[in-house]
This record gives sequence, C-alpha cells and structure tokens, in this order.
Amino acid sequence: MPQLHNRVTLNWERSEDAFVYKYEVQSQAYNATGTATAGPWTDRGETLSSSYIIDDLEVGYYAFRVRAVNTVNVKSAWLELGVQQVKGDSVLDPVDVPAVNGVTESLYVTTNGSGVKAKARLTWAASTNNTEWEAIGVYIDYYECARKLDSDSQWETIGFSDGTFFDFLDQQPGTYDFRVRAVNDAGVASAWSTVRQVVYGLTARPADITGLSLQIINGQAHFGWTPATDLDVKVGGTIRFRYSTLTSGAEWKNAIDIGQQIAGSTNGVVLPLLSGTYMAKAVDSTGNESENAAQVVTTVPSLLNLNFVVLNEQDPTFPGTKTNMVVDETAVPPVLKLQADLAIDSITQYMDEWGLFDAVGGLEPAGSYEFDDYIDLGFKQTWRVTPTLAFTVGDTADTIDQRTAYLDSWKDWDDNGKDMTDVTATIYVATTDDDPSGSPTWSSWKKIVVGDYEARAFKFKVEVSITDTSHQIYISTLEVEIDAPDRTEWVKGNTTGTGVFGVTYTSRFYVEPSVAITAQDMNSGDYYTISNQSETGFDIQFFNSGASGVSRTFNYFSRGF
Repeated sequence: MPQLHNRVTLNWERSEDAFVYKYEVQSQAYNATGTATAGPWTDRGETLSSSYIIDDLEVGYYAFRVRAVNTVNVKSAWLELGVQQVKGDSVLDPVDVPAVNGVTESLYVTTNGSGVKAKARLTWAASTNNTEWEAIGVYIDYYECARKLDSDSQWETIGFSDGTFFDFLDQQPGTYDFRVRAVNDAGVASAWSTVRQVVYGLTARPADITGLSLQIINGQAHFGWTPATDLDVKVGGTIRFRYSTLTSGAEWKNAIDIGQQIAGSTNGVVLPLLSGTYMAKAVDSTGNESENAAQVVTTVPSLLNLNFVVLNEQDPTFPGTKTNMVVDETAVPPVLKLQADLAIDSITQYMDEWGLFDAVGGLEPAGSYEFDDYIDLGFKQTWRVTPTLAFTVGDTADTIDQRTAYLDSWKDWDDNGKDMTDVTATIYVATTDDDPSGSPTWSSWKKIVVGDYEARAFKFKVEVSITDTSHQIYISTLEVEIDAPDRTEWVKGNTTGTGVFGVTYTSRFYVEPSVAITAQDMNSGDYYTISNQSETGFDIQFFNSGASGVSRTFNYFSRGF
C-alpha cells in the first residue's frame, strides 16, 4: 500500500573542492507563522549527492541548512536554504466524495436457521475525481459505511466495501441516518456522504394477494391464487381466509376466519362451499397482514339439495350463558360484546381521559357465549349445520378528544376499527348421539363454519378474543340453521305373505317420505293398500280381485329427508 510522507527535497550545487566526499543536513523548527525559531538545529543525516529527502515532518515551518565535509573531516560553513512551509497532503485536492444513491430494503433467509431477516442496502456512485492522487500512485482502496438512529448522536461503523454498495444485515425498523466515505491507499478519507431513510424491515406489510379464483368441485370450494412474492410470507408466513355471509359490501374486519392456517408458500386450498364472500390476506412471519383483502363472491352454496329443519336464533336477547360478555340493549339492534375489565371504583384517571364509558380500563381479552339450549333432532342421522355470525368492531379508545395526530393523518374519519384484525369470533359445536335430556355424552368442542355432522343433538358456543384491550366486538346476529339433505331408500325383492307386511326403514326420515311401490308377479285385478305411513316405515298388503289377501313380491322407493 502506498504511504504518504510530509516530504521535503533539498537540492544544492556541489562544492568545487575535489576532496569533498559528503554533505551534512540539519533542520530547525519555526513558530506557527514562520517568523521566529522554535527549537534548536536538528541533524537530519548525510548524503554523498547534492540532494536530500526528509520525510515525516510535522506540518509547519522549518529552516534547512547543509555543509560540505572533506576527506580529512574539515567542514565548510553552513549553507542556509531558507524557511520552508511543510503543508502535508493539504496541497492535494480533497478525496472525491462518493454520492449516495439511496437505501433500499429487502429480506433474506439466514443460513444459521434463525429465519427471515431484513437488510438495508446503501448504494453510491464511486469516488472517481482524484487525478492528483492518482498521479502519485494513490487510488481509492475501500469505502467505510456507518449508520445511526436519527435520534442518536453517535455513529457506528458497520463495515467496509470495495464496491459501490453495502448491506446492513439484520436491520431493525426505525428512521436511520446512513453514511459512506471513500478511503484511499494512503489512508486519506473523503468527507462523508449521508442520507436519512425510514426502514420498515419486518414491520412492512406484505403485498396483497392477487389472482384469487374459486372453482366448485363436488360441492366444495377450491381456491387458487398467484404465489406470494414476499420472502417472509413464503418462509414462516401464512395465507388467512375469512368469510362473510354478505354477497356485497363484505369487510375483512367483520368476517370470521374459515379454515386452518395455510402455509404462505402454497397457492391453493379447499374450503367449505358457502354462499357469501370469501376474503384472503397474506400474513408474514411476524404477523403483519397485507393491506387489502382479495375477494371472491359466490351465490352457489351447494349442489346438495337441503331441507330446512330448525333455526336457533340467539339474537336479539342473547339469553345464553355469558362469560366476560354482556348484552347492550341500548344499541339498535341489541349487541353482545365484551365487558370492561375494571370496575368504575377502581379507575384513577380523570373522567375526561376515559374512552368509552363502558370500556374504561380496557376490555376483557377473551369471552364466550354458550347458546341457551341444545337442539334435539330426535334421532341420529347426518345433518347440515350452518351457523351465522354477524358483528362489527370498534376502538373504544379512539374518541375525537383523544386523537392527538393531525387531522390529515387520520386513516378514516368515521371508519373506526378499520384495521382491527386482532378481533376474532369463532363458533364451536359439540354433538351427542344420546338423548340430551338424559345423561348424554357430549363430544369435545370443535370449530365450525359449516359442516355435515352425524348426531342426534347439538349445542353451540362462540368464543371471542382480542389482542388490544381497547378493541371491542359488537355481535348483532348469532344463529344456527340445521338442514337435512335429501335422501332415498330403495329396497327390492320384498315378499309379503297373505297378511299385512311391515316395512321398517334402515334409517328413519325426519318427516314422512313419499313412497313408490313396484309390484311383481301381479294377476289381473290384484291390488295393494298402504297404511300406517310414518317417518320410520309403512305397512302394505296385497289382495286379489276377490279381495282376499295374497302373497306378492314388490320393490319400494321412499324419498324425503
């Protein structure tokens, strides 16, 4: 590596004495203005030539002198060379400052298994205008890179680069000052080039889902979408689906989660087929959701014919068992919501600092509501269970008086709760094959959006949770509809005998089905009668033309639900 010296080169004419074989050189320091001596004469060395180089002098003023010495050590008088100023490298142009282009963010996967991290890349134009330095063999060696939070006073050198960019790895979010300077072979640095940049890192929202499509196959909803491009979605992230019964105007915040967590690296899922709006968002590895939900609307709930059996409505009075939840009868319509976590007597804040009166001190972080009664369908078979849950959300702490930000920074004036995706409401079902009025054995609670269940009786509950205890849920509709699918029973080859023949269905119907008879080996004038038709079977008897009972073979086809 080249090394710069504060170098002075002295030159003089050689002595005419033929016996002179060397010259002695001295220097003397002067004051800061070069007008008075500031020290004694100092020996600098000897030379056989008529020039001499002195290196590493401190910047300042110096006087120099030289004398000849002959072979018998006789010395001449001193030749004064005058006072000279040693300027150091200040006589050269400053090192060219590299011009910062900017800072860009990206994500990367670590090789040590610690997951996805953020990096900020600082780029700059190379330091090239260094002609005087290059003339003496000195070139740019490297670039020094540093950063600090804008609120800090101390810079931290993070690393060095021999190119025109530097990656600040594992970059945390915040507003940062970044800077770079060029350093040449002689260790002389340029001035710093600085830029300020807001870094979002892993707090940045992932991109919205695109290309969401729905295909109905065998009564199920098959979804596909364009694969996520965000690294922290593909690695450790998920795709979140929500569902609303609305076919227009559905909103993410007022929908319920449907399906399990879907790996962010996939681009397809099968969900129950429902009439309404499906919505999907990308969620990164730290829980940030994409800004806007992709939507698909369908009005084709199923290819299966269903028959209404019973509707259990809990709104508007919500008479069931409430845990950390209350009914607000003053709302129109009445709503079920979380109760406050703090009694009024325990509040120490001034009243004008309260948010909503009934949420002072924050809300309970979780609550549940169990329906007031089970649904007994009388017998075990397969039933279609479809719950309906409608709610809105709001921020109990977001009152006009409490807003301190400038008006033009508000997201929405009247859309309280727009981004409150931490509010979740989940419906659960438990089933039994037993008579629920006795001593039934109930299954464990299972999440449900819609489903086919083989059971006799059902009970339901909804569980609510929030992360921010100022976020409130307002449930206005809560009901469950149970339907029975169309079913048929076809049995052939029944032989009656001469008397009444009783048919018992292999599985009873919910209502009395229609019955069609196909009789075999009938003679002219033969006929049959059907009696005692019910949900469980019927009686049939065959007669000849003389009204006497005869034995015949028949098939039956019963259809109902």
